[in-house]
Amino acid sequence: MLMPDPAATNKASAARAWVKDFQARAERTPLGQGVISALVIFVVLVGIVWNLPDSPIRAIVVANLQPVANVAGLDQNWGVFAPNPPRQLTYLTVAVTTRSGRELTWRRPASDPVIRHYWVYRWRKLDENLARTDSIRKPFAQWVAGQLTTAADPPARVKITARLVPLVPPGGGKIGPAQDLVLYDEVFNQK
Repeated sequence: MLMPDPAATNKASAARAWVKDFQARAERTPLGQGVISALVIFVVLVGIVWNLPDSPIRAIVVANLQPVANVAGLDQNWGVFAPNPPRQLTYLTVAVTTRSGRELTWRRPASDPVIRHYWVYRWRKLDENLARTDSIRKPFAQWVAGQLTTAADPPARVKITARLVPLVPPGGGKIGPAQDLVLYDEVFNQK
């Protein structure tokens, strides 16, 4: 077993102590307090600029502030629902038929009441992404088929169906009927 080099350990400890001591000294002096305040104000301003609506001026400023925004973690887009908020809820059902003819159904799992909101949100995002993105449907369908079947009774067919339920628009109004769409349908080779 290799033992840590005592000299390297002492150097690391000394470096940590120097940084801690430097920070404490900087926080006590008016110059240090001014520099820290200026940095905080600068980062807040970068955050404000980063979240401005698109414009030619914003594009120029953002390009120059990109490194600061990356370091501060401000390079995220907070326009979660804008400009197109969701207009429907998507509920997926995956039907798996085994070679013996059994019909198995997969729906998103039930959640724990304590973490329900986060659990449901995660699965709803999966539903939305599967409804929008063709390329992830086949791997998902095959994963579900693998979860529901056994080697003794393998899948013969897997079908993903989405039920699209319209949401009431803000301020009320009339909504259309729910739609059922087949997103993916695969028949497995009989080997």
